[in-house]
Amino acid sequence: MSELQAVTGQLYIVDGVMQTVGPDSAVPGILVQPPPGKAHRSRSRDFLFVHLTLSGNPAETAVLAQDLLDLISQKFYAASGSLTAALRSAIMAANQTLLRRNLTSKETMREGGLTCAVLRHGELYTLQAGETLALLGHNFGIERLPPRPLDHITPLGRTSGLDIRYAHHRLQSGDLLLLADPRISHLPTDSFSDALVDTDIETGLDTLIDVVADESARLLMIEFNDDSLLDLPDVVQPTPREGRTAVPVPQPRRDPAAAPPPAPSGERRPQPVREGTAPPARDGIRTLPAIDRQQVETTARRAGSQAALGLSTFTAWLAELLTRLRPPRTAVLDEEEEPVSWTWPILIAILIPVLIAVIVSGVYLERGRVQRMAEIRTEMAQLIGLADQAGDDTAQARQHYNNALALAVEAETEVRPGDEEVARLRTIAREQMQACISWIMHHRNESIAMPSLARHV
Repeated sequence: MSELQAVTGQLYIVDGVMQTVGPDSAVPGILVQPPPGKAHRSRSRDFLFVHLTLSGNPAETAVLAQDLLDLISQKFYAASGSLTAALRSAIMAANQTLLRRNLTSKETMREGGLTCAVLRHGELYTLQAGETLALLGHNFGIERLPPRPLDHITPLGRTSGLDIRYAHHRLQSGDLLLLADPRISHLPTDSFSDALVDTDIETGLDTLIDVVADESARLLMIEFNDDSLLDLPDVVQPTPREGRTAVPVPQPRRDPAAAPPPAPSGERRPQPVREGTAPPARDGIRTLPAIDRQQVETTARRAGSQAALGLSTFTAWLAELLTRLRPPRTAVLDEEEEPVSWTWPILIAILIPVLIAVIVSGVYLERGRVQRMAEIRTEMAQLIGLADQAGDDTAQARQHYNNALALAVEAETEVRPGDEEVARLRTIAREQMQACISWIMHHRNESIAMPSLARHV
């Protein structure tokens, strides 16, 4: 089987009106990237497709989205190792950049969903983070990615950790991949059958316009074909609908001259006012605003993310410091360089587990002593109570008191000497034991005296 090639087409629809993609404009958040000339040799056969969705108006987030797409492409094609590891590191770099922007910038907080797909030798590797929508059409049906709604989704740019979902497929000639906005994920999968099942990309793009209808969406469709179809271009333009197209608008780019001048040090910048909250009155009387639960939740997430980001930064700094203090050594030592002594590292490596074992053993032993001491206290109290309930059965009472005193000896010699509760219970047992012995001796003397008195009489 010959190697598969990718034919792509893009759609940008706003409220049912298709936006024409011209040479000076581009669909925000979509990237189709063949391997660049300076790519790492392990990435020389990887074809990258990215669909990025950010919260807010796509026209307002176009610059930020393009920066993130450039970062993903740069990180991916510069990384070595496995494909999924390189793609995951690129996604994590984009997440860290967006998170750092949300934590440090005064602009509107942006979160999003990201789908990255890579074509290599007829195989498709897909990684998704946040809320996304991807459909893979075969000649027998459609496969949805993710296959079912997720219970918990962590969007891009909210925390330093991401729940990245992996998928791998072996493609056949004629398969179609659709990367779309999650805002149309409510549409049933069967509604995309005419656009993705047993059709070509030109017909599929035309059908997607009817599927989206009056909604808004940014769509990237990819058709995978072998080398036998040489008459297809690499990029397919959708057919505009009469009365349902808009003039292409160039995407905004940064203009350093248009940046706002810095405010003087003594001047306070105007603070934004939340929608639905009245500004404070000027007569000195202020009305406390209602608690915005969403804002409180966002602030809490931001604080947690900032702490995690600071911890990861500290860990990276510590690793770099250790690398500088202990740089990797070359295989061949210079003649003047002395060999390194491994005595101390070996001793430390041996002592650390020994110390940990000693500490853990001590904790468990102390826990056993505390548990045994509690058992001794309970048993002594129970034995004293049983002895008090024996009544005239002095032999049984003495047996209970002796057992209580034996437990006290065990506590003093083997468990924990000097326990106040054990000492109090031991004193009670001794006093009751002496009283019991005195009572027995008194009754014995009386029994001896009675026969003597009878003989005299």
